[in-house]
Amino acid sequence: MDTVVLLAGGEARRLPQKLERDLNGEPLIVRAVRSFEPHFSVVVSLAKPLPSELAHRLNCSFVIDDYARRGPLGGMVTACNALSCEKLAFVAADVPLVDAALLKMLRRHWQEGDEAVIACHDGGIEPLVGWYDRSVLLREGRAALERGEGAVHSVVERLRLRSVPVNRERFLNVNTMEELRLAVEVLESR
Repeated sequence: MDTVVLLAGGEARRLPQKLERDLNGEPLIVRAVRSFEPHFSVVVSLAKPLPSELAHRLNCSFVIDDYARRGPLGGMVTACNALSCEKLAFVAADVPLVDAALLKMLRRHWQEGDEAVIACHDGGIEPLVGWYDRSVLLREGRAALERGEGAVHSVVERLRLRSVPVNRERFLNVNTMEELRLAVEVLESR
């Protein structure tokens, strides 16, 4: 079974404890895990452990980021180091409109020679929604972190990348209460 890594290690400065906030009756992180777990093995990458009552609600594995405060790239490299599958999907845990169907569609676009297949839209690429060759991402990501670089974009630029157009609205990122309300409205209208 393919594996999805939910990146949940951010500091949530703009919306503290956002992954614990209610989204249609359950915490955002619980909803994220549940939306992928029937289709994929799910691993959550964290900066620190979740509160135990929340962690017990999740049917998944966890990895604690080896690169504290180094952004999503640190969580991605940690997951690549901890897991052994050939390809990994990565999704930011605070993007609730990205679902299993989108990841399956991106996976179908993978071709021989690709090192990553990620979503894009008219505003650019979305490197936190896509599939990566685990060993290549581990090598390039670790090298970038050792050079003091932390941007996922700096690593993606070095990969044989296939970008797949996706509707920009799918990438609503929950960083404020207004964005959380909007996500609730969109999900309720589906």
